[in-house]
Amino acid sequence: AMQVFGDSGATFKSQQSSGYPFSNCWYWPTGASVKMRYIENEKDYGRYHGHQYTGISFDEVTEYPTPTGLLKMLSTLRSAAGVPCSVRLTGNPGGVGHIWVKSRYIDVGPPMKPYTDPETGFTRMFIPSRLQDNAILLRSDPNYRTRILAATGGNEALRKAWLEGDWNI
Repeated sequence: AMQVFGDSGATFKSQQSSGYPFSNCWYWPTGASVKMRYIENEKDYGRYHGHQYTGISFDEVTEYPTPTGLLKMLSTLRSAAGVPCSVRLTGNPGGVGHIWVKSRYIDVGPPMKPYTDPETGFTRMFIPSRLQDNAILLRSDPNYRTRILAATGGNEALRKAWLEGDWNI
């Protein structure tokens, strides 16, 4: 997070104080904020029920065994001021949630083409990525690919998933 927001004029506070009511939160002079929070399991949603967020991001969604907590968070996505709301998810193929993520986000349509859910009207889109697409990482850390080879321990399907972004493993 320090790399993402560091030059934006924001201040990160790890502890709350009189001027900064939330811990682990980025604050901007405009009044905008980004809270770093988590949902480890479905019951964690209770901490956020009734909140209002204009943007929600989930990292490594394939580590969630079901989409239930993530989907419940959509109820907090709203803006009385008319600010556009959005959700962003990241994830790698091969995790415990691989099947539901692939079904919900990958298999509904071609990459880079918005898909509108006929029941909810909510639009989502899959943006594929492979290790070789991350030129900055590969330039800064040329041994990362070697560590992925070691981490996958000869599991060819997982290697293909992590190196090539292959969801059909």
